Order: sequence, then C-alpha cells, then structure tokens
Amino acid sequence: MNQGKKLRELSNDAVRRPFLLRRAARQFSVFSLVGVVGTLVHYLVMAVLIEVFFVAPVPSSSIGFLTSAFVSYLLNYRITFSSRARHRLALPRFLIVGTIGLTLNSLLVGILTGPASLHWLIAQVVATLTVLCWNFAANFVWTFR
Repeated sequence: MNQGKKLRELSNDAVRRPFLLRRAARQFSVFSLVGVVGTLVHYLVMAVLIEVFFVAPVPSSSIGFLTSAFVSYLLNYRITFSSRARHRLALPRFLIVGTIGLTLNSLLVGILTGPASLHWLIAQVVATLTVLCWNFAANFVWTFR
C-alpha cells in the first residue's frame, strides 16, 4: 500500500471516529432509557411474584428478566439501533445475549441474596447495573448489525 493511500485511510478514520463515538453515546443513552422501561417491567413482575405470590427471589427475578427482555428487544430493535437486520438473525442473537445476561443476573442475585445475605432489592440493583453494561456492549457490536 502506498503512503498516500495510508494517509487517506488514517484521515478518514480520524473523521469517522468522533462520529462513531457520538453515535455510540447516543445509542447508549437511548439504550439506557429503554433499559429503564425494561427494568420497571422486570422489578414490577419480580416484586409481584415475591410479595403477592411468595415465589423465591431467583425464579421471580428470572421471570421478570424474561418479561423485560421481550419488551427490550422490540424497543431496541426499532428505536435504539434502528435495525434493518432480519428478525431471524437479530432475534437469535438477542436471545443469546439475553441468555448470558439472564445467567449473569441469576448468579449475582443468588450469590448476593444467599452467601452475601443482601436484601433482594439491593442484589437486583447490583445485578441490573452489571447486566446493563454487558447487554449494551454485546448488542452494540453484534446483535443488531
């Protein structure tokens, strides 16, 4: 590759980088807002299962997580990432990311409410923040492309 072509590529990268960072920041903001909606669904389902139906925290959290995942997929597909990927490609990827997130969420809630003896709500907040970071990164670079 000649020097001129290398310089053009470097300058193109320098121009694109701020745009990509702004786009990622905007998408993270929208993703976070969608996450608030999903989290409200998650916590509402979890709280009702625990407080009304006396279901244990881990399965209650898992059911809440799955319910919020459905809501989150639809909102992120359309709003956050404005994806044009076919659902037959994006949905399985989203489910893989979500399954990893569910596993991480359940492990954290189990450890924090069990051996660590934290209240279920504190445990769920810690799990939610951890899974938020995982889900955005995986969905940004893989799911909706």
